[in-house]
Amino acid sequence: MLRERNTMNRILAARSGLIALLILFSSAPVAPGQSRDRDNPTPLSSTELRGELDGTDTEYFYSFVAGPGELTLTFDVKATGTNSGATFDLFDKNSRPLLSSVLVQAIDRGSDRSVQTIQLLSSQAILMRIKGIDYGGSGNRGAYLVRLNGPVAQGGSSARPPSTAGGNKNEPASEPLSKEGNRPANKPPSRPDSSADAAKTGKVELINEQKRIALIIGNSSYADNPLFNPVNDARDMARALRELGFEVMAGENLNKKEMEEKIRAFGKRIAGAGVGLFYFSGHGLQVNGYNYLLPVGARIEKEQDVEYEAVEAGRVLGEMDAARNRLNIVILDACRNNPFARSFRSVTRGLAVMSAPSGTLVAYSTSPGSVASDGEGANGLYTQELLNGIRMPGLKLEDVFKRVRIAVKEKSKGKQIPWETSALDGDFYFVKP
Repeated sequence: MLRERNTMNRILAARSGLIALLILFSSAPVAPGQSRDRDNPTPLSSTELRGELDGTDTEYFYSFVAGPGELTLTFDVKATGTNSGATFDLFDKNSRPLLSSVLVQAIDRGSDRSVQTIQLLSSQAILMRIKGIDYGGSGNRGAYLVRLNGPVAQGGSSARPPSTAGGNKNEPASEPLSKEGNRPANKPPSRPDSSADAAKTGKVELINEQKRIALIIGNSSYADNPLFNPVNDARDMARALRELGFEVMAGENLNKKEMEEKIRAFGKRIAGAGVGLFYFSGHGLQVNGYNYLLPVGARIEKEQDVEYEAVEAGRVLGEMDAARNRLNIVILDACRNNPFARSFRSVTRGLAVMSAPSGTLVAYSTSPGSVASDGEGANGLYTQELLNGIRMPGLKLEDVFKRVRIAVKEKSKGKQIPWETSALDGDFYFVKP
């Protein structure tokens, strides 16, 4: 009897020890200062915030008080693994976005930075969300650094972010993108009604009855690795956009000089216009974090040739910024395999993410660091679904691309996931409700 009682006591002690271990591990805190609880964000104690990115789709929340005045935020990401990345969002106390889906990626153990400025009309509680994202299945090991410069008062707030249910691991926040407070105070407004005016009235401008101009380019006839669909894609996009009221400039199988001339002429045409749209279908590649659109006839024997033989995608954004029109859309169906990969010292798949200037949406046919299929039908998969989406009445611009993303992801069985970065401050419909 005594032996049985001792045995029972040992079993109970072992159970108690196991339960204690389970409680200890289940209650183990995340990295210091990183709150994963949206209802209880970590109050900032200084204007410099550091933290670790320890996986994909992880979210951290911080709160602080800022304003009135201009607040500048510097977002840095450094990869300690192969690649690392994060999106940064700011919300006001009513869960309205102040800054949406600022994406920073670090490739090949490198680092990257984005500097953003918002204008706050009054002192308010702000909540910041940092969400880790994955690049090429690398596991997203890295670190982030956020610096705040401006009217900041350290301390907590009762702000809560909007619901982030749904979406995929490579998808930015699906809430309406920034509609107020994201225009730097030291830049003149590029639209008659500024973001500050919208914030005062609580209204979001409908950018729909404005002049629409599009530049459509499709390059298929490459000497190395020709593509079947881009010219078809470009023709069908041009036809659809004309039906939707766009004045369309178009080009097929253009060399570098012809592409640059088209882009320059497009920049002049959209000056003072309401909506500018640029669409490119063809080969695209990234070198040292910069995206290049490949002309027909490019002679590329080594990585250094790309800068001189291809057209940097940032040139399109530059023309749009100079035009100061109401809204811009950039669509890059250009994430196919790099045809010159064998001659490059370092090969990075797909395109890099470009920060969207205020009033701009940049859309990619697949997620950063991934490639898209050229397709087996008359159109590539992405453009096929985009043609369907832009013809649907009553869909806001962001919702069009959300539907495209869902359809492409489903039909590719998760192999291709479109991506967008956006800094819109108005609503736009291809087809009004």
